[in-house]
Amino acid sequence: MDFSVNNQPAFGRIKNDSSASNTKVAANFSGEESKDVAEFSTKKDAKDKKLKQFAKYMLVSQAVTAAVVIAVSIGRNPAKAAKVLRGTSNIVQPAYNKGAELLDTLMAKTGDFKTSFDDILNMFKPEKNSTKLADALDDVEALIKESGLEPDAKITDAISSLRENLNKFTGEIQEALSRGENVSIYDKTREFETSNSKMASIIEDFLDDFKYNKMDFKARYSTEGEAVSELGDIFGYRLSNAAAPKNIITECPKDVLDITQTFYHGTRNSGKVYKNGFTPYVSNQLTRAPRELGAGIYTTPDKRVAASFTQFAGNIIPVKLDADAKVAFMDENNYNNFANRILKFLNERMPQSALDALPKDEKNAMIELLYQKAFKDAGYDAVYIPKGVQAGLNLFGGNVNEMCGVNQSQLVIFSPEKLEISPRGLKERLLDVGTKFKALMQSIKYAKEHPLAGLGL
Repeated sequence: MDFSVNNQPAFGRIKNDSSASNTKVAANFSGEESKDVAEFSTKKDAKDKKLKQFAKYMLVSQAVTAAVVIAVSIGRNPAKAAKVLRGTSNIVQPAYNKGAELLDTLMAKTGDFKTSFDDILNMFKPEKNSTKLADALDDVEALIKESGLEPDAKITDAISSLRENLNKFTGEIQEALSRGENVSIYDKTREFETSNSKMASIIEDFLDDFKYNKMDFKARYSTEGEAVSELGDIFGYRLSNAAAPKNIITECPKDVLDITQTFYHGTRNSGKVYKNGFTPYVSNQLTRAPRELGAGIYTTPDKRVAASFTQFAGNIIPVKLDADAKVAFMDENNYNNFANRILKFLNERMPQSALDALPKDEKNAMIELLYQKAFKDAGYDAVYIPKGVQAGLNLFGGNVNEMCGVNQSQLVIFSPEKLEISPRGLKERLLDVGTKFKALMQSIKYAKEHPLAGLGL
């Protein structure tokens, strides 16, 4: 069978046709590929352009936001921004009205209470000596003088040396507490007892000898004799307890705090302060816990502390206190005793279950007003505490001093009319921005290290 066409093999023709077809297909494919590549390249360029535009937008947006935040952080000159420069007693939160009614009810209650309001005020009564041991040394010298005794040099030297060591000891403790240092009174007084026990035992032996050899038999077993025995016990087994500072709240020494200096208040709500003036009767934590020193205006001599409460975007408001303002001094040691007396006074008149049944803001307002009343009735316009204390219950161990990065030194002002907002120039406000930024970084660091502590602060 002849498979040839036009003298060409059949398979040869098929081959030639196939080549032509393949060439055409190849040509077509090559054209389509170029077109797809071009389209892909165009889409990629468009996408890159959009990404660049978005990045530019975000950069500009962030720059604008940062500028706005910094501008807000810088703020205005407080003395010019404020409509009300002087503090005011206006009540902002109604809970304080109800709290005042509750406090009046408690104060009017009568009964066989162990803790009276006078027991709280007794902490403000001035005393000659800051320790019971100093009182005891005075009593021994008075006993010698009244009895007409002529003690030997051994006794007089012991009294003189012990008094000198005691004055040095109490001075060091008071200085450390005024700086807000951690002081273990328990450990310190036992160290004092160890180093002064020999001198104290000389005085103790003298008192024993006086009672049993210098007093007649009747006086030995009278009230007078018991007083001498009790005095001897102080120089014996009660020496360390007697050397501990008394829980006395005194007027703030000038070398601890200069009340003529500028104080600072850090806040995120400066607009409200400028509009209405400072008042003791507003608190953003009233539904959680009472403020640690009661209803007052919380300021500090340390800008770093004030910055910690601005959260960067807020403002640091400078204030001045009138020179005639009377300021109390409170350290961490007598704060705890004061707070315990307040708590006993409340619980004796209203059981804890009844207190807990009250609306939280009203209960906390009442407690704040009780703290304030104690200071004002004692004749003080403000109180200074060099180290922050924990307000309310915190199950997670929050520490406000660690959060601030420094001790939360506070001047709490109870008499608002004694306070006035001060000017603050642009240069100072610009420097405040840096202080607030550092405070923000410190609070972030603290939050990372203590993730649960913020639940209690």
